[in-house]
Amino acid sequence: MKQLRQGLSKTRGHLSNGLKSLLLGRKEVDKYLLEDIETQLLSFDVGIEAANEIVKKIEVHARDQNTSKPGQLIGLVKDQLESIL
Repeated sequence: MKQLRQGLSKTRGHLSNGLKSLLLGRKEVDKYLLEDIETQLLSFDVGIEAANEIVKKIEVHARDQNTSKPGQLIGLVKDQLESIL
């Protein structure tokens, strides 16, 4: 059981770091960033439906809250992942 927890923790860390670097490396929220977020999620086997749902919620949030800086989305992505997974 300890090995499973360690493995999951390692995967979570890689996903988190990958998304952070992806978000912080951009200047604006655009369709290319959303596609890259979806690709990142899929590469960690989040699943197509979950990845699509997360990206849609990010897009709606960015539009509704007038969020133009990708760094502001890190918490939202984390929350969405926790609620879905």
